[in-house]
Amino acid sequence: MTIDKAVATKGNYISNKTAAEAGALIVPLYLMDCSGTRKVGIEVTLTVPTDPSHSVTRLYEFDTGGKGFWASGDGLGAATENSLGSIVTQYTSGITYLGQAVPLTVTLNAAPGLGGPSAKSADVVVGLVSDLYELKPVLLTELNQEEEQKFETESQFPIYDYFYGDFGVSLAATAIVPAKQQPVVLNHPLPSSVPSLNGYNEYSILGALSQFQPNTSNPFFIVDLANTDADTVWGGNPPTPAGDAANSVTGVGRLIIGGSATLMEGFQHIFPILPNPGGTFYSPTGTSAAQTNFVVATEQQIAGTVSVQNESNPPALDTTFTMDTGCPEVTLHAGSKLTQPAYTPGTVTLTAKDTSGKTVTLYSNGQGKWDSTVSSGAPAGYVNSALDPFLKRPTAFWLCANEKERPLTVPGIVGM
Repeated sequence: MTIDKAVATKGNYISNKTAAEAGALIVPLYLMDCSGTRKVGIEVTLTVPTDPSHSVTRLYEFDTGGKGFWASGDGLGAATENSLGSIVTQYTSGITYLGQAVPLTVTLNAAPGLGGPSAKSADVVVGLVSDLYELKPVLLTELNQEEEQKFETESQFPIYDYFYGDFGVSLAATAIVPAKQQPVVLNHPLPSSVPSLNGYNEYSILGALSQFQPNTSNPFFIVDLANTDADTVWGGNPPTPAGDAANSVTGVGRLIIGGSATLMEGFQHIFPILPNPGGTFYSPTGTSAAQTNFVVATEQQIAGTVSVQNESNPPALDTTFTMDTGCPEVTLHAGSKLTQPAYTPGTVTLTAKDTSGKTVTLYSNGQGKWDSTVSSGAPAGYVNSALDPFLKRPTAFWLCANEKERPLTVPGIVGM
């Protein structure tokens, strides 16, 4: 394979021409400034399989740290009649979705005029949102003193000005809460007017791209947000999202799906994806997953090291990273090893060692923030590496769907 060379490119740059000739689908990813918050958007078409007249194409947040695809149900008719169960999710930001796990046809459309496939569709179980809540500040007065606190408050789409849900690309599934552990408990309680969450999350959902992979000859996807130059990448004519969202676009990257495996050859740094303690294959009910070929991993995709320069001057700590386009700022999540005040961020550097033993810097001498909520999935603590590593170099995810592709000692690899 000949690696494309172009002006001002970063990492393993693959031109649209090369990707199209290799049979890959090239979907625009929109870097956006949403009222001062860095976000990434993707346009996706949802269709009700039993009633194709109900179909919508909207902009969603492209979120590699988000579990499952969650979307507004507006315009999709009686899709929830085919519900597999009630589900709820809550993000670190405080956004909370209540809805139903519903089978829909998800279509990703290529940027026009590039050659290669024009679209790819798959039957995907989506979290169809019926109720949306957000953490919003409320000014409280007590003993003649005013204090601002945040509470979950009923809200409506779009979120972050433009998005009608979260196109989650995490390789982890949403958590299953068995009947004996009901009702579901959230970190941020919902208003007392909300009915009990009893019976929610007895069914889990997986990200849309994970559900696309069994229908893809080579089960990988490449996120390139590092190369967005309009002339170099798009020949001076970058695509734009519909409506007012176009005014907030700061650059256009790409999601490259499938095609020839030769597209993976230029990634010089390979990292094993961390295995899921419950097994490599996803099960929507928590039972044996041998009957599925959907790969599932942990929320934290790779292992790495965090170094923090502050007054405590703590030693570098081996930890795990969630590589998350949906997080605008590097975040240290507390745990038994990642503790305050030692690791309360000052200046943060994130590194990871690839399979050849070479140390790769993902984020260097930058700011970070602290989150004191301990994750049950990472009790020692972990780091959300946020959007920044994706802006530095293209990143590939290969899922091990069968033994012919790669040994199933790990659920897949990350390439940089």
